[in-house]
Amino acid sequence: MKTTTSLTAAVGGTVLLLLAAPAGATTSVSGAVNVTANAGIGAVSATDTHNASFTGAPTALSTSATATAVSGADSSTTAGAVAATWASANSGAVDFTNYGWNLNSSAASLPSSGSMWGSPDWSYTFTATSSGTFTMNYAVTSTGNGFGLWGWNIGWSGLGGGQILPGSAAYTPDTTGLFTRVVTAGQTYTIDLATNANISVAPGASYAGNMNGVYNWSIGGASVPEPAAWAFMFVGLFGAGASLRRRRALHAAL
Repeated sequence: MKTTTSLTAAVGGTVLLLLAAPAGATTSVSGAVNVTANAGIGAVSATDTHNASFTGAPTALSTSATATAVSGADSSTTAGAVAATWASANSGAVDFTNYGWNLNSSAASLPSSGSMWGSPDWSYTFTATSSGTFTMNYAVTSTGNGFGLWGWNIGWSGLGGGQILPGSAAYTPDTTGLFTRVVTAGQTYTIDLATNANISVAPGASYAGNMNGVYNWSIGGASVPEPAAWAFMFVGLFGAGASLRRRRALHAAL
């Protein structure tokens, strides 16, 4: 009974070691957020751009931009804000709020416009220290008139490429989804989110709409034991077997 118990304990301890082997991880390289707002009314235009970034260890980032063009009693305002957090190098969240515009043109000769084009609104570069999967869940919702808001394209530097918005997103950005890509140990990747929001409105028209987006992401490693863990397992099983043989020989001699 003691022999069986000892063998069970040895094997059980080895299994626990394998289960405790570290999962995939990543090393943070850099992160950034950017908001660019462009507004136009007639021949008047305005642009506002703000950004924030880090290099090395991740830290929370946020920024916003507002551009307003005015011509007499008419105006065009475009605005948006982004906040990004990292729970670790392996997971985080991006929140976009009130991306959109309020266009007011009463004069028959003054068209108005708004756009949010610029650098990617969010980006993260990391190096995978073990193979696994990048996963991003997202939800985009709009209020007011959603035409022209589009949403956010997903850029991916690795195998499989990113995810471009379908043509239907021009009419409403509202969507939910899941984006996944394989990561390989030793490779460096960049993931980014970039809006395609833009609109031009005919003279004498008013137009308003905005959107919010929530993107939660994580990087999980494959559950494959490291070589050192396999070596320890074999050593443990060999030792348990040797102990069992010695005990049997002792009982035979008695």
